[in-house]
Amino acid sequence: KNYLTVDGKALEQKGSGTSLNPDQISDFIEGLSKYLTNVKAVPDSENEFTATVDVKKLLSDSKAGDNLSKLSIPGLGSGQKLAEQVGNADITVTIDAEGYAQIIDIDLPITANGSQGGVRANIELSDIDQPVTIEEPTNVVSSASELGGLGAAIAGQ
Repeated sequence: KNYLTVDGKALEQKGSGTSLNPDQISDFIEGLSKYLTNVKAVPDSENEFTATVDVKKLLSDSKAGDNLSKLSIPGLGSGQKLAEQVGNADITVTIDAEGYAQIIDIDLPITANGSQGGVRANIELSDIDQPVTIEEPTNVVSSASELGGLGAAIAGQ
């Protein structure tokens, strides 16, 4: 199941095409490099960097059939629809001892249905190729209106 979570409340996203799969996330991470500007090391850190990502261009450049073109974010729609709603994202990447991205924090401004807001994502990569247990949210609501103004706008209510 997929959930849209706003302020500790979760709404189940029903319908097909709403899942993010590992290939989509992998392609997104690989595709970031050619859309980065303002790449800087975080002061007093040996393994943390910040950058700006042109997400609109990244999504617009995706080709039919690749995982980014098939990307669907619960409550926001397809990657191509999302490209019409996004701005530049600020990211922070923490690199592990082997030189791989371990933690990626993304702040992405979004304008949806006339409302401005954003999505903050934290992608933490660990235990690669190991089983993962994902727990269902505990505060599941039955209507997008219970998510507040921005949550309802993103969910299309």
